[in-house]
Amino acid sequence: LTTSPVWITSDGIGGTGYAAQFPVDVVIGGEQMTATACESKTWDTFTRSETDSWGVSDSGHTWDLAAGSVTERSVDGSQGLVVLSSAPSTIRFQQIIADVTDSEMMVAITPDQVATGAGFLPGIMFRGDGSRFYRCRLVLGTDQSVGLQVVENVTAIGSTVSLRWTYSAATKIWLRARMDGWRIRGRAWADGSSDPGTGQIDEVVPAGPNSFGSYGVTTSTFAGNTNVSPTFAYDAFDVITPQVMTVTRSVNGVTKSHARDDAVQLANPAYIPL
Repeated sequence: LTTSPVWITSDGIGGTGYAAQFPVDVVIGGEQMTATACESKTWDTFTRSETDSWGVSDSGHTWDLAAGSVTERSVDGSQGLVVLSSAPSTIRFQQIIADVTDSEMMVAITPDQVATGAGFLPGIMFRGDGSRFYRCRLVLGTDQSVGLQVVENVTAIGSTVSLRWTYSAATKIWLRARMDGWRIRGRAWADGSSDPGTGQIDEVVPAGPNSFGSYGVTTSTFAGNTNVSPTFAYDAFDVITPQVMTVTRSVNGVTKSHARDDAVQLANPAYIPL
């Protein structure tokens, strides 16, 4: 888990071109290891076809679907789809069942319509356990406005942040969010524009029992939405951190156990002269 720029990846989304940088020697508590690979914990480009399912991600994780009907979910060869065919304000969960604590995720979201009656609410979910969860979600308004909210279960925390651009049907929107402790930060940008690089929303949620849980994406609307079977496409899902390294251990002859939160560093860092 990193709190600053992440390690380069040897595979997964955004990893192309870095495989040649491996192996990399790292050190943890005096034990030197050789990392032969470093990957996102989970990634998915949805380059497969599925009916009534999202299947298994590119990283080998099975998508679990909760709420709504499985017939509302599919993969079309390039995107994971969710169709709100009825009761659109009911939250549909597309999640990876796991015990993840702090994390950062990114996904591309494309609605096929502009919201009518009430807004769309697709988002990223943290630490779900079936009854309690946290979200950073888009608020796609009936006036084509785009906003961001931090949510505990169904309760918005703080104010909605309005962004200075609009969406239309088929606008691809990138959403990136991070949860550290009880702090959630997020940002969004339209495909083709630049990642703003800093959080546009930053809220602290009430501390609760969920220090870890499942992660993924959610799909719903505000009550009163009148769209007919709006469809949301998800692509390029990536758990940016935590990351997973494949290592050969004890290459310097040191053998020991390590505690949670022990620092991982380059064994031979490069120094730039002044």
